[in-house]
Amino acid sequence: MVNILNATLLPPDSCVDYRSLAEELSCNGLPAPRSDFLNRLSTAWIAAYRKQSGRLTNITEMWSNEFAFLVDLEGADHGDGRGQQPPGVYMRTFAAYGLSRTAEGDRGVDDRRLRGWMGKTGEAFGSERDKGHFIAHSVGGAVIAGETNVFPQRRDLNRGWSDAGKRYRLLERTAQLNPGAFFFHRAIYLHESTTPDFLEVGLCLMGQPLRVEIFDNRV
Repeated sequence: MVNILNATLLPPDSCVDYRSLAEELSCNGLPAPRSDFLNRLSTAWIAAYRKQSGRLTNITEMWSNEFAFLVDLEGADHGDGRGQQPPGVYMRTFAAYGLSRTAEGDRGVDDRRLRGWMGKTGEAFGSERDKGHFIAHSVGGAVIAGETNVFPQRRDLNRGWSDAGKRYRLLERTAQLNPGAFFFHRAIYLHESTTPDFLEVGLCLMGQPLRVEIFDNRV
């Protein structure tokens, strides 16, 4: 069983069918890191990303704090002999997932690194955006090498100012209060950009249905 809110926001080629996966979650409990279930889930996300983005991809999976990040390295300086990458093609994270955990380390270190990413927020992204986390520090995430866990996010979502933002923060808060919950965050890009157009957040607690909600990240 799966509860999906605002599914019609996404274009069809960006959608992932979570029904069969949700049934497996309810039957087998929450997934272990690097399990076959998570391999199938990440494969579905990669297929949707490739279909929707319509560009060459160079996808890798990175792990930090027991969370996985699916990153398209196309546009980065690979040093693989291909030469200069196409202009306007960006390295970007399109999915992050794992089991929520108690925050570790000094939040101040995370905040200082976040402030240094791309310079001052207002100058880099405008007054309506924050530097958001795919996996919040409160859920066990951190600003990791390459800043693959951060992205330009609508401020009202990140801070819970709007009705959608309140629902967004509730998903994070529920994951925080239930360590070991399965939590994921998927970014949908409709353009060549490092700023997602839509955010898909999923949460599953032991013995409960998978909850998925789509949020509009456009301003």
